[in-house]
Amino acid sequence: MIKKILRWLLCITATFFTGIIFALCGYYFVEIAPHRSEINALSQSLNQASRHNPQVDPLLSVIYPSPSIYVYAARDLFSNFHQGQRISQGKYHLHNALWQLWLTVLYSQSEINSVWLSNAYFGTDNGKPVYGLENAARIRFSVPVSALNCSQTVELLAMLHAPSLYKAKPEFFKQRVEKLELKGCSDRSGKQE
Repeated sequence: MIKKILRWLLCITATFFTGIIFALCGYYFVEIAPHRSEINALSQSLNQASRHNPQVDPLLSVIYPSPSIYVYAARDLFSNFHQGQRISQGKYHLHNALWQLWLTVLYSQSEINSVWLSNAYFGTDNGKPVYGLENAARIRFSVPVSALNCSQTVELLAMLHAPSLYKAKPEFFKQRVEKLELKGCSDRSGKQE
């Protein structure tokens, strides 16, 4: 009797996990795979020689903890690929969690940094939204990402936290940048010596 119950529980558990694996794979083929070429292009965009800035990844890891980057990238990608669609709050959170899972499986930290920074919102310039680190660097400092110094890089990365708030309260933004510069740029100069 106990053996039958154990076999039955084992079968139910195996069926349950098999169903989850099939559902995750199905979600990948329906939802993620059609956008892989775009995501791959974004993952390489900041790592191209003309745009490469070796201080971006270390500074980003100081300012934003690693798992949060996957959350932000998943949110931004899902929103971009489903613009105009009405989705309930519960489904939105489920989709974000599944996107985050697949991005974690498919992309390295450096690649996901590039995906997020290529697509991230950096506030507005003369009423026009600014998306992507490269555009933000050219608009704010009139230089490409590759030419940014540590302070400029920290300023742009800090802006990602709340671009509208920082535009409304520049003194608050200045304090945040100074704090992050102290932590991020001093760590970088200490490692280089």
